[in-house]
Amino acid sequence: MTSHLMLTKVMEGQVDYNKYLDQLIEVGEEADIDAHRIELLFKAYFPEIDELRERVSEMLSDHNSVIHAHKKAYKNGERGEDFIGAFTFTQIEFDKACKAVKEALIVELRKIDG
Repeated sequence: MTSHLMLTKVMEGQVDYNKYLDQLIEVGEEADIDAHRIELLFKAYFPEIDELRERVSEMLSDHNSVIHAHKKAYKNGERGEDFIGAFTFTQIEFDKACKAVKEALIVELRKIDG
């Protein structure tokens, strides 16, 4: 994830926050993802794996909390290095949750395919 790597560089003091935001906007413009629609589709067509999908949402929320705390600290001139551990941990947990959903989704789609 490019934005993850760039924010880590901000935390390390190698890149400023404005450059990170510029890149985030650029990546966001390229990614046309409707998270609410995806959630609706999961609930409608794959309710058996909704618990796993909810775990993804929880991990994303945890990850975003670290990002928010870092941003607040950055604005106050505090060290970013202190956030790298939590940031990396929550990113890894989010990735694991996404992988679990993908694997469960494949199983469910194979059931449909027969």
